[in-house]
Amino acid sequence: AVVSTQSTGKAPVFAASSANKPKSSPVRPPMVPLVGDAIPRVSADTLKTEPKKSLIASADSPNTEPKKPLIGGADTPKTEPKKPLIASPMSLLLPICKACKSEIRGAYVGSQGRAWHSEHFVCSACSGDLSGGFKEIDEALFCGECFFKHHGEKCDKCQQPITGAAVEALGKTFHVDHFTCSDCDALLTGGFNVHEGKQFCKKCYSAQFMPRCEGCSVAIDSLTEWVSALDKSWHKHCLVCSVCKTKLGGGGFFQSNGKPLCTTHSKAKI
Repeated sequence: AVVSTQSTGKAPVFAASSANKPKSSPVRPPMVPLVGDAIPRVSADTLKTEPKKSLIASADSPNTEPKKPLIGGADTPKTEPKKPLIASPMSLLLPICKACKSEIRGAYVGSQGRAWHSEHFVCSACSGDLSGGFKEIDEALFCGECFFKHHGEKCDKCQQPITGAAVEALGKTFHVDHFTCSDCDALLTGGFNVHEGKQFCKKCYSAQFMPRCEGCSVAIDSLTEWVSALDKSWHKHCLVCSVCKTKLGGGGFFQSNGKPLCTTHSKAKI
């Protein structure tokens, strides 16, 4: 060692010669865990590594599981389920003919949300054109003539279909020129009388069904004043005294042997 002899008033400093300095292995500082680490760091020399296992099992491996056969046998080909048929957007827009149930790709006739091919829009009875109008019964189309012929009202007198104007009376329907008196066949253009469900003109009804006057033997019209006396019917002006012909329709009277008498002749013998 070399000792400095310079007087400085301080303790002498010894300087070591690098030639005589012995060699020593470096000293590692102790490992200190980081702040907040729960696990201290481990030296690389202390780590143990294990060989990685192969992902592919060998044929001699005792843990190898046998392959499961496919359902239906190993040689069964895979089949995909059939997909439902989906109508094309174009077919969804095409109308369907009400008559033949097929798509309409050209001109068509439409009515009330339904469609027909032009050649299928015809009468169900005569196959006539319906461009002028139609009637419908149970989804069957008819022209006016066929509708009235097969489904229209019939005249109660001639039993023929009514295609024009009609008369409704007594719960029945008649052609206008067939609404006539049941007795004389006179056309009933005005009023009429009814007996047992049949229509009669005024003349025939009075003659057949109205009571007859005891005095004149003429039928008493429904519009004529009449009286009932002695269990008989009389025109008011026909009820007179059997002796003096005094009118008795306005007051009281007497009778003898079924004959009317006035007060003056009440004791007369007839």
